Amino acid sequence: MLQLAPNAPKITGDYNEASGHLNLTCTARHGYPAANLTWYRDGAAVPAGRVAVSPDQQGYQDARLSVNFTVSANSSGAGTVIYRCDASHPALTTALQASGKLGPPIVRNITTSPANVDNLMAFDDVTLTCAIEGGLVLEPTWRWTREGGSLPDGAVADGNKLKIVFASPKDGGTYICTASNVLGSSGAKKRLQFKERPLIREPQKQEATGIRNIVYI
Repeated sequence: MLQLAPNAPKITGDYNEASGHLNLTCTARHGYPAANLTWYRDGAAVPAGRVAVSPDQQGYQDARLSVNFTVSANSSGAGTVIYRCDASHPALTTALQASGKLGPPIVRNITTSPANVDNLMAFDDVTLTCAIEGGLVLEPTWRWTREGGSLPDGAVADGNKLKIVFASPKDGGTYICTASNVLGSSGAKKRLQFKERPLIREPQKQEATGIRNIVYI
């Protein structure tokens, strides 16, 4: 019998701060047969309904299991409780896991590619990536801005990433990443400067007439 282990499970959720209702859904995609899902709260198994199974476009099976909790995000210890989903499958010797806590996102830093941005030049490309601490059961929304102005025309924001393509010196500035969910928000900043590229003037045969080629490097 064909057996295909599913992809690692993912947790999505929503939280109503007024009512304290926390709804979490665990999804393990692309397995055959479908994965068996189990929820845990601080290591203790949580009773849940039946796993919902649906076929994907390739004929494999996606598994989903939702649970509901009532919790006050402001209560003592609420932000330390770990919610975990295990996906077990006959093709796996160890269950795949996803876990997270209930809380606001805390932005750790902004990294760049290339890593060294001290010598960025005009026409360079650079990608900024915003990272948050630990796992959260409530996915944050992301917002990219630039102090004192709008994002450059060549900037493309995609979630926690911002790519600046074919930069010019006027694209320099302080870029801000903000992550937020219903429980709060935080952010980080990164300063970028794009220097003008030097020109190399190469003498040609027409030098007597004062004509020179200008080459960008």
